[in-house]
Amino acid sequence: MSTLFIIRGYPGSGKSWLAKRLSPVVFEEDDYWTYEDGTYHFDPATRAQAFDLMERNAKEAIEMGYSRIALATAALSFTDGHIMRVAKHAQQSGYEIRPVFLPLVKGRTSIHCVTDEDYAMFRREMQIEAEVDFR
Repeated sequence: MSTLFIIRGYPGSGKSWLAKRLSPVVFEEDDYWTYEDGTYHFDPATRAQAFDLMERNAKEAIEMGYSRIALATAALSFTDGHIMRVAKHAQQSGYEIRPVFLPLVKGRTSIHCVTDEDYAMFRREMQIEAEVDFR
């Protein structure tokens, strides 16, 4: 059976690292801010566009029939609209959905230049669902 891994967690928690070990096909918001030459420039004002790109790419990979796909996201909930649309599309295409949540790791840094205030917002608003119904 084909599998869609949805890896969600705090900035710097290891989402990208884990996604690349679970699947050769990985999509994440960071793709939007990574340029062809490999440089990275995070712009929080463009998060909606980054989520849109991740969703489009994931749906295209599902249509192409890849057996293992991973999403790495800092979405505040598994029920975020982009995540739910990809999950529903994957389920309709016969994929098993495997949600994974990575907690905040003290002392780990993030390439996103996340401030203490940003981490405080994530701690307040990040939802940690015990179970997720993607139907």
